[in-house]
Amino acid sequence: MRAKRRNFRAYLVEPFKQIRFGLHVVSVALSFAAIFAYLFLEAFREQYQQVFDLFNVADQTALVENDIFLRNRAKLTLTIIAFIAVTLYVVIRRTHRMYGPMISMMRFVSELKRGNYAVRINVRERDDFQNFVAELNALAVELQKKHGIPSNQAPAHGMDGLDERLRDFEDGLLTVSEPPENNNPPKAS
Repeated sequence: MRAKRRNFRAYLVEPFKQIRFGLHVVSVALSFAAIFAYLFLEAFREQYQQVFDLFNVADQTALVENDIFLRNRAKLTLTIIAFIAVTLYVVIRRTHRMYGPMISMMRFVSELKRGNYAVRINVRERDDFQNFVAELNALAVELQKKHGIPSNQAPAHGMDGLDERLRDFEDGLLTVSEPPENNNPPKAS
């Protein structure tokens, strides 16, 4: 069975936090790249100046501003743009594996505080915090055994209940409940 492809927006669980984190990583990397580029260019300029002086070149600008220089500048510019794009992509994909479970865990804890011990966390196979989620689910099982499910936490029926269950499913929460009892006995044929 082939896995369903996700669109890019599906990876933005916490868009502002994820993008801001990505921009921080890019800015730090570009700062160091700028320092490296300055030191490299300064050394290159000193070498070039020594060559100019050694060979008594009259028109220095023609020697520097040529096709080779322009091609290399274009390559460096494209490399920096590719670096920024790839870094943001990797950061967003990586943080998606962290923020998704964290949001599910926060909602899980809120449900536990409300007394809903039947709630469980359901995370994807590649998400982080797998062991922690398993421990939290085990905690919920123990609390459910100890305290039981309060009557006000019975599963909702109808469209409102379906909407609530769909939202929980999207959030990575799973509510464990018994199927509703059927008061009508089966009809004999």
